[in-house]
Amino acid sequence: MQGKARVRTIERLKMTEDSKVFYKAMVGKDGRLILVKDTYASYLTGGCSGAEEFNGSLNPFYGGEFDAEHNFGPEFTFEIYIQKHLNEPVLMIKTAWGGKNLLHQFRSPSGRVYALDEKKAAKFKAEGKLEEALAEHKKNTGEYYRLMKAAPAAMEEFKGSVSAVYTGQYWDMKATELQ
Repeated sequence: MQGKARVRTIERLKMTEDSKVFYKAMVGKDGRLILVKDTYASYLTGGCSGAEEFNGSLNPFYGGEFDAEHNFGPEFTFEIYIQKHLNEPVLMIKTAWGGKNLLHQFRSPSGRVYALDEKKAAKFKAEGKLEEALAEHKKNTGEYYRLMKAAPAAMEEFKGSVSAVYTGQYWDMKATELQ
């Protein structure tokens, strides 16, 4: 998921008994969002033409696009509860691009190439550009699926305070001392 919420929405969690536990997990005694220890992330976004990657401690304003006073992402509560459950360092690998679709751009290679829309095909045929359009369409099928699958392989060593080695089944992480 790509997106963020306003920090002011967290205050509403104090309104009902069943949601107060979430509020207490997210906000410190000083009224500010907490920082969760031993949680790290690598976040790839932006796509083929201008990819951006953020690496570092996974905190409420992680990813450079967040304003710590006003916004937080969905990773924030994920990190709180996964850390409580595992009680060990956590490395999240996130890939997200806004405005993409699962049917064409995230299509798995095991699925056949998503068919070009009939109206578009007719238009390209009339212009004498059908073969070129079909080749481009085939190339773009699964484009973001491939980018997403490549992200873990690119992380032989995590930049920041965690080193990680992919064993083929899971990431073996070791927290190193922050400098």
